[in-house]
Amino acid sequence: MKHAPSSPGQPPLLTPAVRGLLLVLAGAAVISAAPLFVKIVNAGPAMIACYRMIWGSLALLCIARCRSERILPGRDMGIVILWAALFFSLDLLSWHQSILYVGPGLATILTNFQIFFLAAYGTFFLREKMSLRLKLAIPLVFVGLWLVLDVRIGDITLDICFGLVTGLLSALFYAGFILSLRRSRSGGNLLSPTANMGMISLFAVFFTGLGGIAGGEDLVIHGLRDNLLMVCSGVGVQALGWVLLSKGLPLLPAAQGGLLLMLQPALSFAWDVLLFDRPTSAWGYAGAAISLAAIAMCVWDASTVRRRKEPDTP
Repeated sequence: MKHAPSSPGQPPLLTPAVRGLLLVLAGAAVISAAPLFVKIVNAGPAMIACYRMIWGSLALLCIARCRSERILPGRDMGIVILWAALFFSLDLLSWHQSILYVGPGLATILTNFQIFFLAAYGTFFLREKMSLRLKLAIPLVFVGLWLVLDVRIGDITLDICFGLVTGLLSALFYAGFILSLRRSRSGGNLLSPTANMGMISLFAVFFTGLGGIAGGEDLVIHGLRDNLLMVCSGVGVQALGWVLLSKGLPLLPAAQGGLLLMLQPALSFAWDVLLFDRPTSAWGYAGAAISLAAIAMCVWDASTVRRRKEPDTP
């Protein structure tokens, strides 16, 4: 039995804003597992990133070829993809270094300061107007995540300072990657989301590999266990997670997409508690609740306010 079509004056259930919201939330949930692999794989930070890119690019490009999709971009779009790969590689290298000094929880929160860079870029360069909900949600989500970590000023050492700096650099590179990824998914004569992310990952193999060589890391990951974990990281986190994000982010304003990505550190914290018995106080759980409430504000903003602004179908 066929469903009756929507009435002419009724907007579709899945508007572009709602579809983008669902895709970004799903992608953020998938990539929230990324810190787990950095924590349990016995390899250098750059080579973990490199092998994630190797397996991710192989999976994505094989899928694209099986679908008979074009995988080689034009010259102009190729330059955008190259920039996206460079920013992504610098983000991963900085983030992995930050993990070594301040742990996966704080490092993941620091790299998600990208929301401030994206909000500033969207406001000053894209002329995007931030709603009151978004303005309230941005500081609220960081208050919650800081409570989750329970870091005291007196505990800060020189190593922690280095971890903070590399984490903030990661946030800057992350914002550059998100903007480059959005640009690679807009315009004409585009690659499919699968082929697009596959080419970004392929170029990133080169940049992350150079980072491993410069850092004097072992270029081979040893042991069946660690290699299988890297396959899971590449195919699951890299391929699936970022294809979902590359489809969803262009459908949302820059600040809104960046804030929805804050679901990643909140879930990373949950995996740390559930899988590694991370000690957490009542303040930590309260902070997680505050962060999720801030993300819910953003979800409400995307699914209702933005839809109201769309003109009715004639």
